[in-house]
Amino acid sequence: MKLRLVATTGLLALGAASLAAQSPSVGVLAGVTSSNVTVSGDNFSASLESRTAISGGISLRFPLGGMLDLEIDGIYAEKGTKISDGGDSAELKLSYIDVPVLLRYTLGTSSAKPFLLAGGSLGMKLDCKVGATSGSVSADADCTDINDDDQKSIDLGATFGGGIAFNRFSVQARYTISLGDIFDDNDDSISSKNKALFLLAGLSF
Repeated sequence: MKLRLVATTGLLALGAASLAAQSPSVGVLAGVTSSNVTVSGDNFSASLESRTAISGGISLRFPLGGMLDLEIDGIYAEKGTKISDGGDSAELKLSYIDVPVLLRYTLGTSSAKPFLLAGGSLGMKLDCKVGATSGSVSADADCTDINDDDQKSIDLGATFGGGIAFNRFSVQARYTISLGDIFDDNDDSISSKNKALFLLAGLSF
């Protein structure tokens, strides 16, 4: 499944070059991300909570014909999770440049146009930090200071969502989930994957 999505995402991105002459719509996106990291494995009992942070970037939309467009975005996204265990807590702060390659299908022709989104996303690692609190004591550190920063540099994911456009303005919600482990870990019994809900407002030019 992952290889199929990689191939599909790559073909869509390559196809965008031949569409450049069709005057793509350029826009900006900004909003918030509610993210979490799903951890599956043996002997893991800590509770994980969602982390909310900012996100935003640019968007290119190429018409494919009819109500179908190809949308390629470049989004700065902060992801991660909060972890609580007894009286202690920690926050994993992951930052990426996400490049979703999506098919966008518009429903209807009225001034308010609903649309659907589906495709793949390539997340490129920017940073990894951990904040910890124990009682009244708190500290922050780079992941490199804790575990040699074994976060993978690329996070391939699947993305789907929808929204509504009002002429040049739009609002949307999209959900992205990792297709593979986001860490290089010698313990094969534990798997960690990003999942994130994006709530974005857009303005096209």
